[in-house]
Amino acid sequence: MIEDGSAREEDLPFGTPRLDPEAFDRLAALLDERPPRLLNALQRKRFATGLSQDEFAMHVGVSRQTISSIENGRTSPSVRLALTIAAALEASVEELFGAGHDAVAPARMRYAVWELQEAEEPS
Repeated sequence: MIEDGSAREEDLPFGTPRLDPEAFDRLAALLDERPPRLLNALQRKRFATGLSQDEFAMHVGVSRQTISSIENGRTSPSVRLALTIAAALEASVEELFGAGHDAVAPARMRYAVWELQEAEEPS
């Protein structure tokens, strides 16, 4: 090892790494053939803010893994979290989690929002 932390060629287990320009060209061609990734409304809105998943997660008070799971459709947010996310992105819950997700979800979400509002109103 050299003082700056880099390795000398003789210290590398397999010698100096060889960069194969043809391999890079093949990889670039494969990546160009991939279809573009379709983003859902939540991802589009978050990207528009310029926030990473980690930054956005801290802003709404959850983990990055939670935001990732919601964005990728592996989990659905609680009503409270859906409202928090929508408020943070200045969007409606229906816009972010509505039509494209679950046909029954918008009706359930409206009912749950109504229940929350009723619970928070003084009697």
